[in-house]
Amino acid sequence: MNQKGLDIAFWIAKQTGIKLIVAGGTCDEGDCAEFDELCRKNNADYIGVINGELKAETFTAARALLFPTQVNEAFGLPVAEALMSGTPVIASNKGAMPELLDPLGGFVCADESEYLNAVANIERIKPADCRRLALARFHYLDMARNYVKEYEHEIGR
Repeated sequence: MNQKGLDIAFWIAKQTGIKLIVAGGTCDEGDCAEFDELCRKNNADYIGVINGELKAETFTAARALLFPTQVNEAFGLPVAEALMSGTPVIASNKGAMPELLDPLGGFVCADESEYLNAVANIERIKPADCRRLALARFHYLDMARNYVKEYEHEIGR
């Protein structure tokens, strides 16, 4: 759990007084109960795995997606989904996060002070800018075309 930055998220919520809602995970019934209890102990609400319309509604209603992963993620699908929903992102500087985000869509943070600064300034990020950024970087047709180009390049070698 700490590799995904949950400890950092709990700390940020405690420092800022913002209610944290935790979603996701792939746990069996026993693990989910333990995870739910951990969230409750840290004054956070655990809503489990969400998909489809509920995920879109959750992102749209959120002030921001907090994604303090400590894993060198190759790609952060929740980051792209949040931006597509017009939701700003506050992420760590691990893995692909610096490549996925720019100041139009949120903040990339390296330490506690940067996370606190991001929370304090999240209202400066406009939902329309988040969506524009997502469409420019993650539109499925563009991504498919880029994959084909890359495959052609590799085959040509």
